[in-house]
Amino acid sequence: MADEVYKLGGPALLLAGPGTGKTTCLACRTKYLVEEQHIASSEITVMTFTAPASQAMREKISDTDPKRQNCYIKPDMRPQHICTMHSFGFKVIAEKLRDEGKVVPRDIVRDKAIREMLLGDAAEAASFCRDDFKVADECRRYGECKPSEGTKCAICGKYQAILNACGAMDHDEQIMQACKILRENAALRTKYKAYTKHLLVDEYQDINAAQFEMIKLLSDGQESGLFAVGDDDQSIYSWRGGSPRFIRNFEKDFGESARVMELSVSFRCPRNILEGALSVVQAYDKERRHKAQFTYKKIESPKIKIHEVPSHLQEAKGVRAIAESAVESGKSVLILAPTHTHFRPLLRELKIARIQFLAFEGLPGKGLSLLHTVGTWLDEKNDSLALRYCLEKMRKPANGKQTITSVSRLWNAVIDKKRPLWSAMQKASGS
Repeated sequence: MADEVYKLGGPALLLAGPGTGKTTCLACRTKYLVEEQHIASSEITVMTFTAPASQAMREKISDTDPKRQNCYIKPDMRPQHICTMHSFGFKVIAEKLRDEGKVVPRDIVRDKAIREMLLGDAAEAASFCRDDFKVADECRRYGECKPSEGTKCAICGKYQAILNACGAMDHDEQIMQACKILRENAALRTKYKAYTKHLLVDEYQDINAAQFEMIKLLSDGQESGLFAVGDDDQSIYSWRGGSPRFIRNFEKDFGESARVMELSVSFRCPRNILEGALSVVQAYDKERRHKAQFTYKKIESPKIKIHEVPSHLQEAKGVRAIAESAVESGKSVLILAPTHTHFRPLLRELKIARIQFLAFEGLPGKGLSLLHTVGTWLDEKNDSLALRYCLEKMRKPANGKQTITSVSRLWNAVIDKKRPLWSAMQKASGS
């Protein structure tokens, strides 16, 4: 890799633009640490944003193909911790619970719709309006929880109590609870800091406040081992609380010894595509970090075409026409859309044109996914989350609000009397 930037002393941030090989850089960094710096694999942790990214990292350091960048590391020298931030946080939480003789949560609530449903229940169970859940949801997404006596914390507390009663945990709570444990438990903090003497962080542009706190706690006093990669131009997780401000404040957050360098050769992205995307970012994001001009391995590429249409239905017809033309010339087509709603007219148009396609047509909570949830509850009547999900999907609009309010208030019986939701419903109905 050019200039061997992966050998930078930390705290270091590598600005890795699209197609510049950030996974390869992290793999090379790991190889450099264990083979040249003789760092014990148990002292290296690689944190990624997603599980597929963790898998890609494992494959990269296991690859023996001589045609690719040589990042191969012998099995006995590979890091023991290549994981997502959330799975690392869960490990911290699980160890503390086991030490205290408590049960480790068996379910993680990841689905946005289910989380909002339960937060709405929590709001009503705490005697607030259902829509008040939004203030608590925003706090959790951004990971900047400041305890208070207000609505937000009352709803959050009730939400956590509901999940505890169901043996579950919120996805974002894995980070926030882990931070609390690391702050307050010196023994566990020392233990986990020993695993992160060299902490490699992927997709740094998308971390939120809680994830930043975790990184700070784990790297405190050993910042020279911190090595992060990211690109504020690629920050796409604001809807989940992620913010590019952390990548922009790296020097401020980690002091005078912090170093920032760039990867400026794009191996994968065609020039026209990347330059077009960057022109939009530069026009609308005035706070972006300044970067050097990219050089490209793929110079020649088709130009970007922009089509203006009056509605999403007309857009679907336009996409169909483009797809038909491509398929007739023997090309394959990839269609990306922002939401499931956009896909419905697209799939309809493709069917009309008799264009064969593969698509994830099933929508959450409908068809087979709902039947699966019903089956889960029938197998385990004490699974309160499965029952609550079924009730949400099967309620009728006519009296739906009243029914859900009644169910929401049953959670207090579930929490206080430690009984499953099904039992609380039977008790309430007198059966």
